[in-house]
Amino acid sequence: MHDYNAAMHAEDFYLFRHQLVRDAAYDLQLPADRAKAHLWAMEALDRFAGGPAPNRMPMLGEKDSPHPVDPFASGLARHATAALEGEPPDAAALRRRRLDYLWRAAAHAGTNYRVSEAADLFRRIFDDPDENEPNRAEAARLAADMLRVGGGGQQALPLYEAARELAHDHAFEVELALTLDRLGSQLRELGRMEQAEQTIRESIVHYRTVGERRGEARALRSLSIVLQQTGRFDEAVAGISLAMQINLELQEDQGLAADLGTLANLHFFTGEFDKSEEYHLRALETERRSSIITYEGSTLANLAILYSDTGRHDEAEELYHRAIEIHRQVGNRRSEGIAIGNLASLLHRTGRLAEARALYQDALEIHRECGNRRSQGVDLGHFAMLLQSENDFAAAESMFRQALALHREVRNRRGEGITLGHLASLQEETGELEKAAETLEAAIELHRAVRNRRFEAGDGIDFGLLLLKLGRTDEARKQWQTAYAICEELITREELEGRKVAMRKACEAAGVPPLLP
Repeated sequence: MHDYNAAMHAEDFYLFRHQLVRDAAYDLQLPADRAKAHLWAMEALDRFAGGPAPNRMPMLGEKDSPHPVDPFASGLARHATAALEGEPPDAAALRRRRLDYLWRAAAHAGTNYRVSEAADLFRRIFDDPDENEPNRAEAARLAADMLRVGGGGQQALPLYEAARELAHDHAFEVELALTLDRLGSQLRELGRMEQAEQTIRESIVHYRTVGERRGEARALRSLSIVLQQTGRFDEAVAGISLAMQINLELQEDQGLAADLGTLANLHFFTGEFDKSEEYHLRALETERRSSIITYEGSTLANLAILYSDTGRHDEAEELYHRAIEIHRQVGNRRSEGIAIGNLASLLHRTGRLAEARALYQDALEIHRECGNRRSQGVDLGHFAMLLQSENDFAAAESMFRQALALHREVRNRRGEGITLGHLASLQEETGELEKAAETLEAAIELHRAVRNRRFEAGDGIDFGLLLLKLGRTDEARKQWQTAYAICEELITREELEGRKVAMRKACEAAGVPPLLP
């Protein structure tokens, strides 16, 4: 019988001994000879790969053109570093080549979604005293961008601040605008909405100063998201409309796809589902036409939310799985967590509670890892509903209150209103009817403030029935009829009939005439 373990041990021993011999031979060379060998290796590999590549210039938001050297750039940079130990006569030129290789290696890693590797390489460039100040500023920003994509939002902040300081001190106006734009978006994702708005508005001023219209459109979109998330819908629509106008003029598909997705979300939040679906599908068509896979994942996930909320559960689940797959492919950890949380909510809604519980836990772990306190608040609220359905009322209430604290911290007024409505449901179920009425009233006030008509209608219907239980029949009739009128604009006839049936049963139990003739 063949002894595979013995054979494996022999192979390991050979490799170990070969490595020792190789390292010993390498160390026996004089340092100057070793440096020359690395220089020769670098030149040979560079020629083999189709080099030399062009010298690095600040891209200022543009993508560098790919080059055949790029897949070998990391190894070429290591050879250049070792060659510099021999103090060659053209050391300054070699130091520049080493940095150029690092730039190419970092950009290649980022393009291929190896975001952690890209962040490390950009950080090395930023920390390198041989690099010039414009490039160091850009490297700091790009390292922060990679960290942000990979979920390291808190670690990105000091790099954005370093890029801002360099750009400001050396009057790099375009780099300053870019950095403020990215920093503002990161602050928004961390829930620091006032700072985010101020920073993004500042970036728009700088973009306009230098006439950088594509950047201006991107910052206007970022500002629109802040305005939407803080309940200022008219301002948000005005901002995204201006961004779309700029991107249409520039024929900028990537920006236009993002604008369409943002506009789709605005219509979704105001209950205009047909318009929302239309804009999501237009965004998806643009992304696929231009191979913008990083945006496609988010569009699919947002479209899945719409399908879920309009009863197309099988289609929604399929889209969530595809979106999560794309987010993982491109290393977008933050968006992966959001999509997992939304998939958990869908499974919860369709009765697959064990799967939903596991996914809520996964999503919350990713939100905490990424510092995404807004989504953490949303999914804590959803998880609390699951606990309520299992009659674990004390744990559910505690989790609802954690969610509310997070919504208030990040100024998510829409999320706060929705969670208050769910908390009122728990209070009613546990017999605290007066508390439930107060909580529902506060929820409906928030829904109106942020124009969340769907929840204004749903919670308004529930509030009318709760007032009926409390014996406040005239108030109940007025409240229920107001909410029902909104429902007529938003839901199907079948759902409307279900609302009427529930109302008639409640009226019969209370011994009063129907609230609607």
